[in-house]
Amino acid sequence: MGITATASDKSLITAKIDQITKLDEKYLHSVLPAPKSVKIELSPRCNFRCLAGDTLVDTIYGRIPIKELSERFETVPVYTYRDGRVFIADAINIRKYGEGEKLVRVLFDDGSHIDCTPDHRFLQFKSLGAVAGTEEWPTAAEDLQSGSRVRAYRENTVGNGYTVICWGREFRRHRSRLVMDYLLGRRLTSAEQVHHNDHDIGNDHPDNLEYMASAREHTLRHPEIAARMRSDNPVRGMTPEWRRKINAALKGKKRTVEQRLRYRDSKLGAKNPNFIDGRDAGRSRIQEINHRVVSVTPLAERADTYCLDVPETGWFFANKVLVKNCGFCALRTRQNQPKEDMDLAFFKRITREMREAGVEEIGCFYLGESFMNPDLLIDAIRYLKRELAFPYVFLTSNASLATPDSVESCMEAGLDSLKWSVNAADHDQFTDVMGVKTKLMDNAMRNIRQAFHIREEGNYKTGLYASSIQYDESQKERMEEILKKVIPYVDQHYWLPLYSMGSLATQREKELGYRPTAGNQGRLDALREPLPCWSAFSEGHVTARGDLSACCFDADDRWSMGSLYENSFMEAWNCDKFVKLREAHLRKDVAGTVCEDCVAYS
Repeated sequence: MGITATASDKSLITAKIDQITKLDEKYLHSVLPAPKSVKIELSPRCNFRCLAGDTLVDTIYGRIPIKELSERFETVPVYTYRDGRVFIADAINIRKYGEGEKLVRVLFDDGSHIDCTPDHRFLQFKSLGAVAGTEEWPTAAEDLQSGSRVRAYRENTVGNGYTVICWGREFRRHRSRLVMDYLLGRRLTSAEQVHHNDHDIGNDHPDNLEYMASAREHTLRHPEIAARMRSDNPVRGMTPEWRRKINAALKGKKRTVEQRLRYRDSKLGAKNPNFIDGRDAGRSRIQEINHRVVSVTPLAERADTYCLDVPETGWFFANKVLVKNCGFCALRTRQNQPKEDMDLAFFKRITREMREAGVEEIGCFYLGESFMNPDLLIDAIRYLKRELAFPYVFLTSNASLATPDSVESCMEAGLDSLKWSVNAADHDQFTDVMGVKTKLMDNAMRNIRQAFHIREEGNYKTGLYASSIQYDESQKERMEEILKKVIPYVDQHYWLPLYSMGSLATQREKELGYRPTAGNQGRLDALREPLPCWSAFSEGHVTARGDLSACCFDADDRWSMGSLYENSFMEAWNCDKFVKLREAHLRKDVAGTVCEDCVAYS
């Protein structure tokens, strides 16, 4: 938030926050002076690190290295899993998440492997027997043991040449039909068919597949089959009544060995490509599908890491092995994801413009985690304080990567305020909400304590604060124990409501039982009316790609008011698009604007 208190006047911190959210008369206009405060996203990355760049991802177009996906696609359909079913869904935010990361190699018993960060999760699988059923749970790579089994799918080629995707004993479906399910947006019926245009039934690329409404329509695309069936069809003379009687007689009955052999020797059985040597080759034995872990070995060389997000499920397949998304983060919902950290020269140019226009406060964060690039963060703070003499420079972090060295360097550079986001009551909730290994929570608690001692021993003037989101009515009580470990090491703690995050997190929030409040209305104890929303009036927000946004939670890049690469800061701040949006807010009627989807107005 735009705050101007330091450790010496810490009692005023919440009052300063409230000054930003309670709009002053000078900001109740569509065309505005420079905002008092601007948040700038130095790094669009979060501390959810994933897979090596050469990891093969199972997509609708085949298996493609994830690094190549990040370079070619904004969105790509990938294989995913939910409720015992393998299907295809859209993946977004395909991008580099980490640079020079420590990796481990998870080697499987089929000779394949996946290189990933130690905290990347797989779906571990444990068989408890046919009677007891099964158990499965997400497990970090570094916690997998030799002999551990992780869930994967199998590709079977049936007797007629089609590729079948198999998941345990419960799921079996032609790959071509899975692809067509995705293309149609619904599951094919048993009567509907899929035609391969090049007549290669192993080529299930979507461009090669064509929908057929019936088997008859499909047969017409294969004249050789149609001709053969007309001239040599063993059931050609079978009447509908005859068919009904046979089906009724056989329903629910399992064929004996003798019956199977008679069928094999019959004219009809001889024509069936799935029936070979008295056995049904198309119904091969399907075992529980899993890979056994041979070893998990640290790699000597560091590498960049990549990931993607499947909002529909949170899982995707890498080389047929089921792996987890990075975690619950607003960054993951961005359809137009920045690929790189902000350029320092660009940062210097726009902040100089802001200072000359009258901006007083700069926050070196927005949606990303700035400590992902501590060198850039420190250089930015030093420039703001020493070169531009900004009165106030502030920062918010989840603390997991705020190492003592980085924190002290920020304090030495002149950082005025450092706020910790503490939003989980315990390790279980941390894993549920953040989607990463619980040790990051331990890291965060340790870094919070150490930051306090660094400030006291170095006599730095940086204010230390903490905020927590109240997910539900019981969250304050759940947070009591963890806050006992935080509050002694900060100057002040305050509560925030669960905001809508630009409306795109609402489905996840509903799944977790959360009830987000309307828009960004400030602190929980000082909520404002949803309209006009202060986010569009009194504080600027700049993404790593250089766009000025009208929303403090612009998770999907819909609120862009213009590029600061193409416009000056004040030109974008008062552009026609921004002016019209503010006019709608002042009328308290945002229908037809990007803000109408916010839960505040639904």
